[in-house]
Amino acid sequence: NLVIDNVPKKVLLHAPKNGFFYVLDRANGQLISAVPYTVVAWADGIDLKTGRPVEHAGARYKEGDPGTPLAPGPLGGHSWHSMSFSPMTGLVYLPVQDAGYLYKPDEHFQEKALAFNTATDVVASGLPQKPEIKKAVLESIKGHLCAWDPIQQKEVWRVERASPVNGGVLSTAGNLVFQGTAQGNIEAYRAATGERLWFADAQSGMVAAPISYTVNGEQYIAVVVGWGGVFPLAFGEVALKSGRVQNISRVLAFKLDGKASLPLLPHPAPPKLHPPRATASAATVQKGEVLYQRYCSTCHGDVAVSGGVLPDLRYSAALGSSQQWGEVILGGSLKSFGMVSFSKELSQKDVEAVRAYVILRANQSVAEAKASRK
Repeated sequence: NLVIDNVPKKVLLHAPKNGFFYVLDRANGQLISAVPYTVVAWADGIDLKTGRPVEHAGARYKEGDPGTPLAPGPLGGHSWHSMSFSPMTGLVYLPVQDAGYLYKPDEHFQEKALAFNTATDVVASGLPQKPEIKKAVLESIKGHLCAWDPIQQKEVWRVERASPVNGGVLSTAGNLVFQGTAQGNIEAYRAATGERLWFADAQSGMVAAPISYTVNGEQYIAVVVGWGGVFPLAFGEVALKSGRVQNISRVLAFKLDGKASLPLLPHPAPPKLHPPRATASAATVQKGEVLYQRYCSTCHGDVAVSGGVLPDLRYSAALGSSQQWGEVILGGSLKSFGMVSFSKELSQKDVEAVRAYVILRANQSVAEAKASRK
């Protein structure tokens, strides 16, 4: 219940993927206000009479366009990760995702059972590989924890995050806000000001929201720890911005003066790339890029860079063998690990083209690493 323009209102507060924060009268559905809570590059605002967006002229991408950059992108300005309202402060605490996207129709699109079926050009929307453009894109994709005043419809404070995707939010009667992060911390902030008061290393990224409960009058904060979902699977190098790529699934609970500690994590030496020489023709590699982005990237990562949860194919032992590569992708030799056969969708020539593309990307990664050491 909020007092808006000196009138008590029973409201519904909603921050959907489109980037606008909506305040509605929950008794009759009337739209009270709607303003952007993140960068919005597809509409000028929301018409309060109709509830419809006032779209930019070029917001609806179409065939023949070179590509339309829009924000928010497919991740949304806010997704399923829960937000929280505190009656004490009157603020909403919102995990915001600042991530645009380049939309371009796939003019040759055909729906396939095992492919990514958005009818967009998945090569055009991949992370650019020109160093200066790549750097700018990576810097633009981030997130933040936002404290939002739903009456004034404005931000009160924020905490910046390197990764767009982080955990849901909990606010408590103790004037605290809790959130788990992609970097692997569970953190507590003063709800009124955003001052960080406490954090603990959970050793893995989080997407779930913390909860609060009591046992015999003693308060606990618990959170499901685990790094996964579409972002670390499909977004490749962008997802590596989280800094904590491993997934360690467990439930952690905290209380004041808690004494338990987590076991130390092993720190194995990072793997080294030893790819075969790239000898395929440009046409074969180009075909392989299209097929990889359509069939493989949503699990193994955009432009053949894994976000860390599933195997990075640049390091695959099968990369050097056409036979082993085919046994995995067509023969289903790793089906027990979740890698099903694609034989109903791809031919032997198709999987060889994908292998050629991944080999090229692995060699490019080796060259980039050498250049960065100079």
